[in-house]
Amino acid sequence: MEYYYESKRKITWKVNQTIQYFEYSADGIIMDGGFGLIIAIQNIYEPGFSSQAGPYCFLTILNKAGILQQICSKDVEPVEDW
Repeated sequence: MEYYYESKRKITWKVNQTIQYFEYSADGIIMDGGFGLIIAIQNIYEPGFSSQAGPYCFLTILNKAGILQQICSKDVEPVEDW
């Protein structure tokens, strides 16, 4: 999949897009984060209508350290082009 529109946050995720990601503890505190490049978009998940989460997908990213990671789109923010 080349792109995915996340309707709840009105964000379009695209392959080759630069993003900032966050990793959270069980308490919801940001433990780590960084920047990366979206390599693939997959596994779109749409919870039931009673869920507050809304639809999201999983992004495979290449982080600045050169490591591939799979991260949920709800833990990611787009980086604006300069």
